[in-house]
Amino acid sequence: MAAVIAYGKAWLKVPTSYRIEVERDLGAHIYSKDAFPYLCGRITADGATYESVEFLGSTVDAMGVEPRAVMSNMVIEAGGKCGLCAADEKTCEFLCALREI
Repeated sequence: MAAVIAYGKAWLKVPTSYRIEVERDLGAHIYSKDAFPYLCGRITADGATYESVEFLGSTVDAMGVEPRAVMSNMVIEAGGKCGLCAADEKTCEFLCALREI
């Protein structure tokens, strides 16, 4: 913070994006926490180092909010800075339900 005040500048590195489209049906008893190690193996354990990872596709769209949060959280396992999934009606319903608590 002192450097920002002294120099009037902030040194920020904006992470590049890594786009992952998941289109296959996960099948019975396979969850997002099971699918991510497969994806991590494809991009290697440090393949997303200092990158933001965006999850897209019909499989992600079919997931609830909690499985999406699990995948977004597990991006750290691949070295990523943040994981993102597009917000949709399920997300809005989830947030509205939280607001009522």
